[in-house]
Amino acid sequence: MAIEDEDVRDRETWAGVARSWYTKAADKNPTVGRLYHHLAILARPNALQQMYYYSRSLTCVKPFQSARESILTLLDPILGRAGATLTHALAIDTSFIKAHGLLFERSPVMDVKGQDEFLNAKAEFIGNLDNHIGRVTAKWKEQGVYIAVTNIASWFEYGLNENILRQASLHPINLKAQDPSQNAVEEKIRSASSADQQNPTKPILSEEDISEALKGDEAHGIKPWAMCGTIPNAKLITHETFALVLRRIGDKNVLPHVHIMLAFLSSFASSKYVSDLIQDAPWTELVAFLNTLVKTENQIQSQSQTQTPNINDLLASNVFPGEGERGDELPLPEDYLVRGLIWADDYFPKKWFEREHDEEERYLELASTVKNRMERVLRLGYSIAKHQTWITYDKDSHTFSVR
Repeated sequence: MAIEDEDVRDRETWAGVARSWYTKAADKNPTVGRLYHHLAILARPNALQQMYYYSRSLTCVKPFQSARESILTLLDPILGRAGATLTHALAIDTSFIKAHGLLFERSPVMDVKGQDEFLNAKAEFIGNLDNHIGRVTAKWKEQGVYIAVTNIASWFEYGLNENILRQASLHPINLKAQDPSQNAVEEKIRSASSADQQNPTKPILSEEDISEALKGDEAHGIKPWAMCGTIPNAKLITHETFALVLRRIGDKNVLPHVHIMLAFLSSFASSKYVSDLIQDAPWTELVAFLNTLVKTENQIQSQSQTQTPNINDLLASNVFPGEGERGDELPLPEDYLVRGLIWADDYFPKKWFEREHDEEERYLELASTVKNRMERVLRLGYSIAKHQTWITYDKDSHTFSVR
């Protein structure tokens, strides 16, 4: 028994060393999916973290397609495959992973049986989520990001190259890759293999093809892309999760999830292709959540002994500080958890992660972390409101409203 215990400790030690090195490699090459695939394997037996890393591996700018095979070691036991060893996961994680496992396996076509199983798994997950968040408290800061990233991955059909959203994202990414000034910046941080350093895959669909697929062709019985296959279910689990989270008004442990979801919605809001896809996001719940944050921020400012910008100036300032601005604002812990994802490719400024002072402290939750996160969420909300399409912001009453 003592030998077995020692073996377990040795494995944990070496797994920790491997995690550290893969994380360092991912810092230098955040768009390379292969590295997150290795981190997924090392995340055992944390099933939710595994699901997150596999999703990240498949939906980053340079996905690692072999992860589509590896992920089955996680999904098979949860989907009840004969001969598969059931993983030790919380019931809520099992229902969440099962819902995504069904979407992963049924994409791009969902049959009636699969649909029923998905809806049951989703209902079980959503039904237990509120109590779970309240029970695990601060742990849900990280778990909430894992869930957001996995939910968003389902919109991209877990890295299928022909996925319309992936194809739409590849066009601007490839344009950027052809820019010599961008390449010069990239060369400074690269240290991966030559295969990993290759430019992102070129899109296989033209911009016209993407536009036509999104619109559909009613005359010929072709539905819009967002109404086909597993995409409606991907939107369903994403929006229902987000809506429930937003109803936990005043709970700072849900802010990382809200932040990531707003970053995602903001990236879509600015897209000429896919802005229509977020029409049914939980805008009513978001407005209530943002208005509470505005009130909280106003209270903080009224009690502050130092001079602070008024709420309208705070909201209207850039989501990220420019060079030399807001020097105390560092990357948030969750920034590192979405860096390199295809939908977040244009989210962070070029030198944002150079602001890190100490690698060991990147995941610490300081008072300044909470403040900066809350302000980031408000700025993202305001940036979406500026589109005047889904929500609006009134500068006189300091109030967000559903349009």
